[in-house]
Amino acid sequence: MFYSKLAWRNLKRNRLIYLPFLFSAIFLFALNLLMSVIYENIGNQITERTLTVQYLFAYGKNIIFVFSIIFTFYANSFMMKHRQKELGIYNILGMDKKALGKMVMIENFITFLLTVLGGALSGSIFSKLLFLVLKKLMTVGESEFVFKLNFNAYFYVIIFFIITFLLLSIINLLLIKRNNPIKFLHASQSGEKEPKAHFILAILGFLALIVGYFISLNSKKIIFEPKIASDFTVFYFFVAIILVIIGTYLAFITGSIAFLKLLKKNKKYYYRSKHFITLSNLSFRMKKNGIGLANICILSTMMLVTLITTIGCYTKAKDMIKKESTYDLAIMRVEAVEGKESLGADLEKMAQKSSLKITDSGYFMHGLTSNCKSVGTDSFVAFSEKEFNDSYNHSYTEFKFMNPFDYKKMMKYPLDLDDKEVLIYQISKKKQSYPAKEISFGQKTYTVKESIPKDNLLKKIIKKYSETGHYNYPEIENCYIVFFPSKNEALDAYAELTINKDEKMIKEEKTSFTYLMNYSGSKKQREQFETNAKKYIVKHAKQLSISTTDYSGKQKYPSSISQLPYYLVNFLDDARERIYIQFGGFLFIGLICSIVFLLAVALIIYYKQLSEGEQDKYRFEIMQEVGLGKDEVKKIVNYQLLIFFLGPLFFAGVNIIFAFPMMHNMLNSLFAQFIKIETIIKIFTGTLAMFTLFYLMVYLKTSKVYYRIVERKG
Repeated sequence: MFYSKLAWRNLKRNRLIYLPFLFSAIFLFALNLLMSVIYENIGNQITERTLTVQYLFAYGKNIIFVFSIIFTFYANSFMMKHRQKELGIYNILGMDKKALGKMVMIENFITFLLTVLGGALSGSIFSKLLFLVLKKLMTVGESEFVFKLNFNAYFYVIIFFIITFLLLSIINLLLIKRNNPIKFLHASQSGEKEPKAHFILAILGFLALIVGYFISLNSKKIIFEPKIASDFTVFYFFVAIILVIIGTYLAFITGSIAFLKLLKKNKKYYYRSKHFITLSNLSFRMKKNGIGLANICILSTMMLVTLITTIGCYTKAKDMIKKESTYDLAIMRVEAVEGKESLGADLEKMAQKSSLKITDSGYFMHGLTSNCKSVGTDSFVAFSEKEFNDSYNHSYTEFKFMNPFDYKKMMKYPLDLDDKEVLIYQISKKKQSYPAKEISFGQKTYTVKESIPKDNLLKKIIKKYSETGHYNYPEIENCYIVFFPSKNEALDAYAELTINKDEKMIKEEKTSFTYLMNYSGSKKQREQFETNAKKYIVKHAKQLSISTTDYSGKQKYPSSISQLPYYLVNFLDDARERIYIQFGGFLFIGLICSIVFLLAVALIIYYKQLSEGEQDKYRFEIMQEVGLGKDEVKKIVNYQLLIFFLGPLFFAGVNIIFAFPMMHNMLNSLFAQFIKIETIIKIFTGTLAMFTLFYLMVYLKTSKVYYRIVERKG
């Protein structure tokens, strides 16, 4: 009972440092509970449509767990350091280390109980609110993503915090056991022991930053350069991030002190009362607090990068839907035999039964695709095997060879061509005619009858190829679609441009097509048609060669609607829902992680103000005794704090400005260059402005704590 009362009294007396720790622990408990609740409630209907969401929330949940441990241990280490003088006095007054350990254990137990009670209550309340926010971002229906608190979510989070507080108790007991009363009495004034500044380390730090910034500024070449493999691209960016982190730490730990020493050498600047005192104090403080300020800078940068990236992705979700689904229904890469497919007719009957109005429908033929090299304006040959295997190191021309069957399926009337005549249309550059009267594919030469589509339907089809293709990639010089008078001639031309010719494989090459349909109607009518259409497609999946690949790598035909591969059977309504589920979840995780980063920044700033106030109190008392007025001391304090805490904000802004090209190019790579630079600038400016406002509010609020401590005896 005695130790319990003493522990409770200690917590109340030290509320200045204890309450931020307690509120942070409650907040982290609530966040962990929220992530566990959402992960448990994500539901099969969501995960079946996009497994990414399940992995995303599992990953986000683990991130919150890890940061919860880091922040809790950081806050605990500060509390124990700040209380060591108090523990030393208890020790001198007669409490042995065993009694001190018992008292600290009870304090931790009380904190744990308050954390669980406060976290469970606030988490239960705010989980529902944030769940509704997530639901809004994902745009899912009422019946398929239902909020439900369950025992498992509470159980796992409570177990996690039990383990965390047990580890904290063990660390605190070891600290009490190792220190003696004299060390306890003076530890609170010892500060953080950091290595001394060296100009060589400072130069290395700035070099690391310059190299990291250089990689970001050249990220466009790295991402879109065909000579660089995608795995190597990730390596480049990983190196850039590591270099910026190392450079930031060295800049604050050694570079700041080296810079202050250079300022001291400037006698005109240094020998002024405000500058003299400020530079002296900053030199002492930066030596001890470089890592803390670097942590603030890096966490601020991480928060800004996370928000800009996730907001950028979410704002372009509509463009992603347009890119993926320009039609209400697209059944892709279906294999067909001439004259035997009734897919389009059957689906159109279903749409009419569901009272839908069909506004557009048709076939989009793929033909045989060949990548080759040009040996003139009108002659093309196959790559050698060595050139083909080294395809990343050269540009090429892409052809799509079509036969009369392909033409008739798309145009709905026959192709009129004589032998050795072709229609050739350029996809990558619209309305540009082919520059020659003849074209040669290996040993085969053909007369070009037409090079600009005159039929409106054909113009639309060519435009469709341009919109959905990848013809803006730098390695593709040009892309053409070529119609031949017979299937055999199309196959012969294809064989001329194909290395390692397998005549049997070429002859058996099946024509593939995409069936496209646009329709309009009510939500209920659309849902009814889509349900019936999916059942039809599943039933005829084998006939249409619509297959998916399981985890073992084996191909299998879908046996249920949920197994239909979205990349082969794409309904616009499903695509819209899937993309918003994916990017809404991504944005939500980004917001949660950003909140955790903000908490860490606020906590570090608060504890730094508290710690520095205790240490600076005695120095400012001496300054006042030697003749400095109270107003002058206040000006010096204000000037010093402004420099001290605006430094991380300034460097975070610099990091983000240099990271801007990398973020923009990565988002462009993800969205096939749909995101405009103006959009990213708006997101960047708005996010940076909001964070700056938050940072300054935290600074102004916590600086009052510093003033109160410094002026206590002023």
